[in-house]
Amino acid sequence: LLGREGAGKTTLISKICNKKGKTDLRGEFLSTNGIQLTQWSPISGKKQSKLSQSESQGDDEDISFTFWDFAGQTIFHPTHHLFLTQRCIYFVVLNCDAFFHPDGEEEKRVIFWIRLVRTATDPLIRPPLFIIGTHASSCTQEQLLSIQTKLRIPLISSNFPTNTFIYVEMQ
Repeated sequence: LLGREGAGKTTLISKICNKKGKTDLRGEFLSTNGIQLTQWSPISGKKQSKLSQSESQGDDEDISFTFWDFAGQTIFHPTHHLFLTQRCIYFVVLNCDAFFHPDGEEEKRVIFWIRLVRTATDPLIRPPLFIIGTHASSCTQEQLLSIQTKLRIPLISSNFPTNTFIYVEMQ
């Protein structure tokens, strides 16, 4: 998961890993330092915040995902490209409400992440990249369509599909 600090990456992982769809963060603002790895199995429901070699060798019948929660602060950006590979599913997370802030920082950061994935992966076979918009209920349908329109050109020029937008509510 890539995105600006405070976009909701850590909360999104918590919601995915908790079958009830509720976070256990209780309104706290958490800031990831560096990269946080979380392994999750949708079948068994197991969530592990830190991985060890023995934990990553589970049942052959169980499917597991490892979420790489990249810190969004600019101080960490120079190291992130070292961890981006072709064999990933990328989620670029943005705060829909912050997307319309006059400084335009949210839009700039989303484009930065799209371009970073572009430069780290094979131009002929792009990995899946999804744009996850959090706090979507704060926006009108027109605003949500505007986000898709503004990001269409960066996605197309990076050879990613443009129909990969998902909007979620984080409460």
